Formats: sequence, C-alpha cells, structure tokens
Amino acid sequence: EMGAQVVLKTARGTWKEEVRQPKGEPENPLTWQEIQDKFSSLASKLLGRQRADHIAAIVQELEHQGNLSALTAALRL
Repeated sequence: EMGAQVVLKTARGTWKEEVRQPKGEPENPLTWQEIQDKFSSLASKLLGRQRADHIAAIVQELEHQGNLSALTAALRL
C-alpha cells in the first residue's frame, strides 16, 4: 500500500484523514475523464490544447481501431 495519513491540529480540534489506496492505483483507478484531464494539462504545454485533445480522442478509441496509424501520425512532431 502507498497510503498516507494527514493530521491537522487547530485550536478548534483535530482532524484526521487517511487514504489507503491513492487515486490512480489499480485498486482506485482514475476515470477516463481524469486521465484525459491530466494528459491534456501536461501535453497541451508542448503540443497545444487542440492537438492534445485530438491525441486523447484517438487513444480513447484505440480498441476499436485496426492499427495504430492514426495515433502514430498524431504523435509526430
């Protein structure tokens, strides 16, 4: 496990929160929208928002594609 625990002590009391399986672990996977948002926020800095979104759309449909040609074409700089 790669969990974490945070304890916050204030004048009004103590709050404790523990996460045993962080978001993104196999036991607590990201949703497709979370994956797409993360990819877009990182990739758009290099590729631009439109191109990053285009690549994400291709990846989302990969299982329905007969080959990887659309993805490899989209990834060429």
